Amino acid sequence: MDPLLEIVVDDMKHEGFGPTKFTTYRISSAIRGSSSEKPAFCRKRYSDFEKLRDEMLDAYPGCVIPPLPVKQTLGKYAEDFVEKRREMLELFLQQVCSHPLASVCEKLHTFLTWPEPIRSAIVERARSFEMPLTPAAYATGDPLTEGNKHLADFEKQISSVRERFKHIRDRQDADATDFFQLSQGIKELGDNPLNMVLNCALPPYTEGLQNLATHYKKQSLSVKQGLLPKLKLYRQMAIAMQEQIKRRAEMAKTIDSTNTKIKGLLSDSTKLAGKPGKEKRVSELEAQAADLQERVAQQKELYDQVTRTLAWEWDKYNASKNRDMLAALQNHAFASAEFMGKQHELWGGIAAGVVSRVNKVNSEAAMLAGAYNPNTNTMSAATANHKSLAAAAPAVPAPTPPPSLSPPAQSPSSPTMARAPSLQEVSGESGTFSSSEGAFGSAETATPTQPNPFAGSSNSYFTG
Repeated sequence: MDPLLEIVVDDMKHEGFGPTKFTTYRISSAIRGSSSEKPAFCRKRYSDFEKLRDEMLDAYPGCVIPPLPVKQTLGKYAEDFVEKRREMLELFLQQVCSHPLASVCEKLHTFLTWPEPIRSAIVERARSFEMPLTPAAYATGDPLTEGNKHLADFEKQISSVRERFKHIRDRQDADATDFFQLSQGIKELGDNPLNMVLNCALPPYTEGLQNLATHYKKQSLSVKQGLLPKLKLYRQMAIAMQEQIKRRAEMAKTIDSTNTKIKGLLSDSTKLAGKPGKEKRVSELEAQAADLQERVAQQKELYDQVTRTLAWEWDKYNASKNRDMLAALQNHAFASAEFMGKQHELWGGIAAGVVSRVNKVNSEAAMLAGAYNPNTNTMSAATANHKSLAAAAPAVPAPTPPPSLSPPAQSPSSPTMARAPSLQEVSGESGTFSSSEGAFGSAETATPTQPNPFAGSSNSYFTG
């Protein structure tokens, strides 16, 4: 079922002192899309959640209730730990409030202090739900017992996958920090009076690095908010599913144990039957057996109910898992492709910006040098045209855009991916970017070769 309510856990507060210190969490509940009903608020601590979950498990046998975060003694007031606990408590409430059976639990309504409009909306939606019959496969076998083994493996596997994605996210965070600090370092280097000339070409580099830092941070955030929560959700639900399957197995053992007792009582009764003076004992044994048989009938009825509920939970879990995880992985793949394309574009922009700055500075230097008369210590009339001449200085062609997600095959006439000039091209004797691919594009797409801004010239600021 789609979530009917918007459940948010936030505003963590530490209350009390010393051994009695604890953390509380504010919980808000509101009907999605409703502007007329005010949200319901309450504040709870972790032990309140523990009590609620135990009560719900007892009230709805077979329902898969998400586990709560594990307890921790050391560091339980650390910011990171409290935030992770908040996330899991919010996930717990979102799942139980969207569950067609667990959401109607009176204990849950009282816990969240829901007003009548919210209670009525939840109960009304639950009326439309009808539990499917137990699949025919359970009449001849027990798919849950076999499936539980695969579920245990799945929990370990998805935990490992999630850790790998977390490492990727952490590296992207670290790269974002490095790019930002590198940008600051290059800016400080340029601000040094010793590097006055060099600083003319550095602004595109520092600005580009800051853009890269923002780009990496955005990608890291998309992994944190998109893929990781889905992987965590289905790992938690796998744990809860195993918990209920284990409870069902314990119920089966109890039924078998009770049946064994019944057989023993009836066997003893048969042995004593007809013997003088044993009539009372035989009657007692038969009465005990009858009580146990009635208890077994109740246990079997509950076992069948749990089996039916768990069979439905199993199918629902697998269907939603397959759908949501496939979508999350696909979205991550497309986001990563877009990320790499944008990364290429940003680096190309940095390279083009630096070379453009060098071209402009060298052009301006040449214009000023040609306008100066050392004999009269004056500037010629060309100075008046300096701005227009500088504007007419040759520009470096921009890099080609990044390839699409499904690039066509390259042909001899197709442009190749943009790149920065090599060291040999920069310092070549010809004074031009003489590579067959040009400075930032292929020979087919580039404009006529541009003057090399780094080539030796008495008028260049970037020679020595």
